[in-house]
Amino acid sequence: MSPTSPENTPLEENPFAAPSIESMEVEPSENVVGLGLPLTPGVPFVAVCVVLGILSKMVVFYGIAFLMEAQWIEMWSWVLEEVVWGAIAGLGAAVFFHAVRRGQLTQLMPGHWRLVAISGVIVGDLLYTFAILTQLVNEDNNFVGVQIIFQQGIRELLAAALFLMVIRTTVETYPWRVYAWMCLVYYVVMLLASLASPFWFDGFAGAGFGSVYIVLTGISNLIAAVILVLLLMAIVIDFRRKIPRDAYHYLGLALPIAALLFQVGLNSILFGF
Repeated sequence: MSPTSPENTPLEENPFAAPSIESMEVEPSENVVGLGLPLTPGVPFVAVCVVLGILSKMVVFYGIAFLMEAQWIEMWSWVLEEVVWGAIAGLGAAVFFHAVRRGQLTQLMPGHWRLVAISGVIVGDLLYTFAILTQLVNEDNNFVGVQIIFQQGIRELLAAALFLMVIRTTVETYPWRVYAWMCLVYYVVMLLASLASPFWFDGFAGAGFGSVYIVLTGISNLIAAVILVLLLMAIVIDFRRKIPRDAYHYLGLALPIAALLFQVGLNSILFGF
C-alpha cells in the first residue's frame, strides 16, 4: 500500500467542531512552574480567622435583628446559615493573609480564589455594623438596598479586584484563566446590581432603575451557570494532568457549593421551597 494512500492520510481538523476538554488542555511550560506551591497556614491561625468570620456574621446579624425588632434566637435557621458562611469567609481570610505574609499572593490556586472572594463579605459586615452603631442606619432609614450595598456590594468590589489581579498575574492553565475572566465579569455585574438594588427594594427616586436590578441579576445567574460548567471542566483537566494542589484548594472548590446546597436544603425543609 502506498504511503500516500487515503488510508494513511491524516484527517483534516474540522474548524467548526465544538471544543472538547482535550482541546482546552495546554502543555506544561516554563510559565507553569508556579503551579502546585502549597499554602499552609497553621491550624491555630486558621481557627482564629474562622472564629472571627463567624463573629462578624453574628454581630451584623444581631444588628439587623435589632433594627427589625425581631428575636434573633427565633431565627435559628438564618443564624445557622450565617455561621456556615462566616466560617468559610474566615477560612478565606486566613488563606489571604497567610499568602500576603509569605509573599505568595500571585501563587494562589483557583480554590484559594474562591475562598478569598467570599471572605470580602467580612469587610462589608463590619462596615454595615459600624453604620448601625453610628446611627447612619437606624430604624428610620433601614433600607434593604443600603444593606445590600454595604454587605454584598463591598464583597463584590473586593472580589472583582481580586480576579483582576489574578488575571494579570496567574500562571494557571488556560481553563482556569477563562474561569477567572468569567468570575471578574460576574462580580462586576453583581456590583452594578447591588448599586441598583435600592431602586428596586426601597423605591428610591428613579423607578426605571428598578428594572435594571432585575435584568442584571438575571444576567449574573446565567454567568454563574457558565462559571459552574467551566469549574467542572477545569477540575477534570486538573485531575487528568495530575496537577498538584493543596487541601485549601480543594476546600475552596467544595465548601461554597456544599454551603449553598445546605442553605437551599434547609430552606426547602422549613419553608417548602
